[in-house]
Amino acid sequence: MLLGRALVALVPLSLAVVDPGGLAPFGPVKWALLTGATLALAAVVLRRRITVARRPAQMWMAFLAIVVVAALFGADPLYAWTGTPERHFGALTWLLCALLFVVGQNLDDRTAVDRRSPAPTLLTATAVAGAVIGVWSVAELLGWKPVALAGTAGRVVGPLGSSAYLGAAVVLVGPIAVVRWRWLAPVLVVVLAATGARAAWVGALVAFAVVAATRRRLIRLAAAFALGLVALIFVTGTADRVAKVFTDEDGGGRGRLDEWRVAARVVAAHPLLGVGPEGYRIVFHERVDAAYDKAHGRDPLPDRAHNAILDVATTTGVLGALAYVALLFAAGAIVVAALRRGDATDAAIAVGLLAYGAQLLFLFPLAELDPLAWLLLGVLATRMRPTNGGTGTNRDTIDVNVPSALPMVAAVLT
Repeated sequence: MLLGRALVALVPLSLAVVDPGGLAPFGPVKWALLTGATLALAAVVLRRRITVARRPAQMWMAFLAIVVVAALFGADPLYAWTGTPERHFGALTWLLCALLFVVGQNLDDRTAVDRRSPAPTLLTATAVAGAVIGVWSVAELLGWKPVALAGTAGRVVGPLGSSAYLGAAVVLVGPIAVVRWRWLAPVLVVVLAATGARAAWVGALVAFAVVAATRRRLIRLAAAFALGLVALIFVTGTADRVAKVFTDEDGGGRGRLDEWRVAARVVAAHPLLGVGPEGYRIVFHERVDAAYDKAHGRDPLPDRAHNAILDVATTTGVLGALAYVALLFAAGAIVVAALRRGDATDAAIAVGLLAYGAQLLFLFPLAELDPLAWLLLGVLATRMRPTNGGTGTNRDTIDVNVPSALPMVAAVLT
């Protein structure tokens, strides 16, 4: 079905779309495409009996229940649901991620060429997005500036508008793009180095270390990648970002520790349900201390904790953080299975997800990228089912009858 394939493709391709004439050129157009494509895709895919991975589904249900309750009693009664215009990560975005995880497990010949293959429409579009990101960013390195930005400190931002976001996008979609087109490998490694995104660097190195441990024959490749990345960090002029890890400057390590200290105080003050999605920016000033003020001031005020687990804990409390960690462990089991037993495409998806997850420990959930990550994980979960040559038992999945009204609701919401 051409419509279904087009909708699947729009999810990753939204990363490459920019509105140069917009007041905010990057976020709004991406968010419009992503939400519209997701809801329309749900209307196309979720209109029959569906199958989902049991444990992640249970973890998602528990986490979403906590998110909804936290939003109901949160510090911001509106943005707790919709997300702020800058971040877009309210309760509805968590629901969007869960929806895409389910959709990813139920792509068929209307949205992919062959159910036995890993959703080629999605993966081709993801590879195209990776190619656009790579070529755009290299052109930017060479002096092309299609969108004038302030405060980027000379670091490449690509079509994401943020060096940190660009680094996260490269580690997520890069492995899939490289499996499709090997010539992109040096391009994307150069871009990753040029972003100066330390969280993404750590994520990439962690992912390739795990690859080297699980697939011994790839040790040399992983080592070559690590050495190449380190060398390019010096070549592209972002090596000073490593030194700043030990300072308060420019989001350095000590600065991150200060942010985490304030976030921990917010969690301690609101342990049960946190302050609700997008509420951290409202209560931050209540828990900030003189040491933070002296070192960093209050302009701008942080709205995120720069650690995904701690960020979730501030907005949904200890219960939400525990449910989120359990969800990540369930997702991790799928990724590890793909690394150990999957083919090259499975491994590429798994490496991207692993790198993206690792870098979240130094960043925070991103509305532009988390939905795509969960969609890819859904595809990977299907690939690891026993009926598709994967591992596990039939008890690992649940069959669900979708209410007939749900596709119509999704279509109306679109």
